[in-house]
Amino acid sequence: MKKGIRILALAACLCGLLAMGAAAVEAPYSGYTYNYYGKSVPAPLAYVPGDTLYGEDLGVEGGLRDARDLLVSGESIYIADTGHNRVLQLDKNYRLVRTITEVTSPTGKVTALSEPSGVFVKDGLVYIADTKNNRIIAVDEGGRIVRTLKKPNSTLIPKGVDFLPTRVLVDYGDNVYVICSGYYQGFVAYNAADEFTGFYGGNEVQLSVSMLSMQFWKSIFSKEQRESLQRAVPVEYSGAHIVGDFIYTCSKMTQNSTGEIQKLNPLGVNILTPTSSVG
Repeated sequence: MKKGIRILALAACLCGLLAMGAAAVEAPYSGYTYNYYGKSVPAPLAYVPGDTLYGEDLGVEGGLRDARDLLVSGESIYIADTGHNRVLQLDKNYRLVRTITEVTSPTGKVTALSEPSGVFVKDGLVYIADTKNNRIIAVDEGGRIVRTLKKPNSTLIPKGVDFLPTRVLVDYGDNVYVICSGYYQGFVAYNAADEFTGFYGGNEVQLSVSMLSMQFWKSIFSKEQRESLQRAVPVEYSGAHIVGDFIYTCSKMTQNSTGEIQKLNPLGVNILTPTSSVG
């Protein structure tokens, strides 16, 4: 009898170990941290998804299509449902509260959103990166436009590049920070009077073997040949969020990229190092 109990206990332990192994294999991503030398090393997972929700679960017509941004503000959840040209507002129980598909200008003109890619909320206003309409708008609860930001008329803006905003942030002073596709200099910044004040933040050009090779050829090429070479530009931001005086950013990974997650201070300088704290 005792032998049978020991066998059952051993079997239970083995099952537990196998289950732990299966859970580790099924994790959606691997965990890592940085050591003293700034190198990534394996680490336990700090966060794992608790649930997965689809458009059908939210009760929204047509589900979600190419949703590109999500914001939690107070007890509401906002989703930029880009493929359906709308912004959704849900309550804390994931019930649909409001759908924004059209907005009204101060002159009464009604326009439809076109592939909105970013959303932010401050003081009751919903800021929308209305990408294909080439604008940032802030609308009130009635869908009326209160602020409109468009491509700045400045020599700092790249020539021949459309104004395609993809993310928008607003700080405590109502200054607006915009990520635009093709604008590698950083955030396009506006003050509370909707005036363009320059670029904020921005990634640095990352050194790579191909870049070193390009610099070598530039040293021996003629002016015309150098102008035909591809320029080395920083990686654009792909997402951002603002907390107090700091803006957290993420960038798409490249073969030699570093600093995919940054914490920018009010001067636009990244203060998040491999050994510093995220909070």
